[in-house]
Amino acid sequence: MRPLPESPSSSSPRPNTAFRLLRGQLSPAEFAASVRRAAREIGEQVSCDARYIGRVESGAIRCPNYAYERVFRHMFPGRALTDLGFTPREAVRGRPVGPAAVPAPRPEPLPGPEPVSRPEPLPRPEPEHRAPADIDVFEESELLRRAFMAGGAAAAADAVRTSRRAGQAEAAAVEEAVRRIRLLDDRHGADSLYVHTARPLSAAYALLDAGGYGRSVVERLYAGAGELAISVGWLAHDSGRLTDARSHYAEALATARVTGDPALEAHAFCNTAFLARDAGRPREAVRAAQAAQRA
Repeated sequence: MRPLPESPSSSSPRPNTAFRLLRGQLSPAEFAASVRRAAREIGEQVSCDARYIGRVESGAIRCPNYAYERVFRHMFPGRALTDLGFTPREAVRGRPVGPAAVPAPRPEPLPGPEPVSRPEPLPRPEPEHRAPADIDVFEESELLRRAFMAGGAAAAADAVRTSRRAGQAEAAAVEEAVRRIRLLDDRHGADSLYVHTARPLSAAYALLDAGGYGRSVVERLYAGAGELAISVGWLAHDSGRLTDARSHYAEALATARVTGDPALEAHAFCNTAFLARDAGRPREAVRAAQAAQRA
């Protein structure tokens, strides 16, 4: 039997034409700038650039993370992700949103003739966040670790290791670690990045425990550590580590309460609501969302 010709859809993503139409006459860079402006309007931080828009339109990003989802819903009110050309989240993540359905028992097969030999099914494309075939997974992991630590996280960790008094530079390093996580998450996905975030997160909170610096540094460190906990929590959430995510979001919420930061508190409650929804706890999700509105 002659082998079936390879289907183009099995080796390349399907372009997101709906999203391309929404961009209109704007260039990818101009549209990315409008996404960043919309994010600032609702207190989100996304590292959107022309490359990200290109990946969305090419179909490489089948479903955005929750931060981008909130921004896109703000930009295009009343439209669901599917209206924007994205694949439903539960189909992309490979796990149901909400309580897991109990599969119905399969009926006993009826007797019949011998099965006819059929060609093997075509392989499915690899998920977006996995390493390319020509890059070893351990090599990619090391590259991610170096890229992340080079982005400012190492400076915060070094301040703790050397017992150096923290200042504006260390506060900026914690903020840069947050930005770096979001950038690398957009490019590589959460699963391979999460394992590299324990050290900078611990370092950020160790800086807070050390004390002995001015009020402006304290405020930046608290806000940065809280946002870092939320970002690390999102990586855990998106990679299926729901228990870890719940712990990180709770840590961020406690940080917000200690420092009296309503924006950080709202952000933590918002992510907690999404987590509760995905974990199949709808009432908790509603309560967390209501708490975010009150913050």
